[in-house]
Parts: sequence; structure tokens; C-alpha cells
Amino acid sequence: MNAQSTCDPVLDDVLAFNEYLLKLARAGVPIELGISEGIASLSEQLSEINSKIAMGVARGNTVRQTLESDQELPPLYRSSLATWLYCDKTPDALAALSECADGRRETERVFDFAFVQPLILLGLVYCGFVFLLLSVAPMMDAMNSQIGSAPGFGLQVLTVARQTIWYWGIAIPLLVAIGLLLWRRQRSRRLSRWIPGRRNISEATQKANYAEGFANLLEHGQSVVHAQTLLGSYRSARKPVQVQPENSNMEIAVPRMLQWALGDDVSNDDRANALRFAARAYRELAQSRASQWRAWYPVVVGALLGGALVLAFGLSLFAPMIELLTAITRP
Repeated sequence: MNAQSTCDPVLDDVLAFNEYLLKLARAGVPIELGISEGIASLSEQLSEINSKIAMGVARGNTVRQTLESDQELPPLYRSSLATWLYCDKTPDALAALSECADGRRETERVFDFAFVQPLILLGLVYCGFVFLLLSVAPMMDAMNSQIGSAPGFGLQVLTVARQTIWYWGIAIPLLVAIGLLLWRRQRSRRLSRWIPGRRNISEATQKANYAEGFANLLEHGQSVVHAQTLLGSYRSARKPVQVQPENSNMEIAVPRMLQWALGDDVSNDDRANALRFAARAYRELAQSRASQWRAWYPVVVGALLGGALVLAFGLSLFAPMIELLTAITRP
């Protein structure tokens, strides 16, 4: 165990960590802090954290006491900062942030890819519908006039669409282009939180990072109680459980795998290895769910949106034709 891991970090260590994160974000390295979106907002949030910790130190508290008393820090940032400060500035602290950011970016890429096929199909349906209005619909209207039949509902809709084509014909491509531009500029993880499966993948990744950070702190001389105080209770648990490591009463809200790793069934010497095993299990679970999600989500989105577009085009084409055939065969 290094001597550095036994002493309390100073304010300069926290300021250097936050400055390092900001430089990485400006350089384009994917960083997920659980704080903000964008470089400007990130800089503002990190400045507020620096001010709060500096104020706590100015009041006579140590950095450790300030971190333990501040419960408003985002869990992911808190875990990474504690790992950085008390584990000899190990790169694992930054790896956890980058891993979450990579997962979010992969979600956005899959989300974008899922809409490529419907957008292509939308363009084809748009061109086909315009051709239907300008070439096929006038012939149907002429045939109805020849047989002396009143236009049906489907043909009336096509007639209105043909008369207003200069309005919606320009508006649809323009709105699609504006929507794509805004999506690319304003895209963030908030837009993808509602996607099915996204939350399960994120929770599994957070569990893995929590277990990995806990193991790092234990291996660098921190007790279970101190490590839990630094990292905080795992907030995603559904039911809090009582765990009493090292004969101390401590309520930790943890998932089942972490309950086992922190419970009495695992000795103190093997606890770090058990936590790393739990981290690998959760990380593999996240990867498995992500693989399944990447496979079926584009298919489902393409089927739903593409099917709706094809159905709409089919109805606009065949409904007037059926009405026309019915009028021709009418006695």
C-alpha cells in the first residue's frame, strides 16, 4: 500500500481532477459525468463543485469530510473522484466515465441508424405519392366523369391533396430537413432515456462501475465503511438491505450481487476480488443487453414506421381504384 493512499487529499488534487476532465472533454474524449451536457455547462458545474469544496476546506474541514458531507454530488462523478483521489490517480476512474459515455454514444448511433430505413422509405413514398397525384389521380377523375359517377372519398382526398400540393409538397421536405438538423445539434442522452432497454443497460453499467470503484478503494487501504461513505449508497436499488461488514452497523442499498460481495459470506481478504467478479458479471450483462437491443430495435422501428408509410401509400393508391371499380360495375 502506498503512503499516498493513507493520507487525505488536498484541494489541489480535486481542482486538478476537474481541470483534467474539462481538458479531456474539450479534446473530444467521451466523458460521462452525470452532471451536464456540453462543454460550457460542464465547465460551470465543475466550477461550482470547486467552489463548494474550497469553501468546505476554508471552514476547517478536510477534503474527505467535505466530500462525505456533500450528498448532492452525482453518483458517477462522486465514485470517479473518490477512485482518483484515494487510488493513486488510477486511470480506472477515467475509464468508468469514458465507458458510460461510450455506451450513451452507441445508443445514439443505434437510434440514428434505426431511422435511416424509414427516412429512405419516406422519400420513396413521397415521390410515389406525388407521381400518383400528378399522373394517376387525374386519369381516375376523368374516368369517373365519363361514367357519370360522383368521386368517392378516396378520390376526393387525392383531389384536395393535388390542389394543395404546392403547400405540403414543399413543407414536408423542409420540415424533415429542419428536424434532422435540430436532432443532430441538440441530441443528448435526455432524448434517449425513454428508449426501451436503455435504462437496464445503464443500470448494469453503473453497478459494474460501483463495484469496480469499491474494489479499488479496498485495495488501496480503505475500509468497507470508509469506501461506502466515499462512494455513497447505491441509489438504484429497489430495496435497502442491512449489511454489517467489520462489525459496524451500516445500511447499504445494493443489488444482490453486491450484497453477496459485501456480506459476511466473503472474507475481508477476498472482498476486493469478489467485487471485481461482480463488476465483470454486471459488465457482461450490460454488453449482452446492449447486443440484443442493437439487434431488435432497428428492426422494430423500421417495421413500425416503414409499415405505416407503406400502408398509407397503399390506401391512397388502392382505395380510389376500388371505388372506381365499384362505380363501373354498379348496375
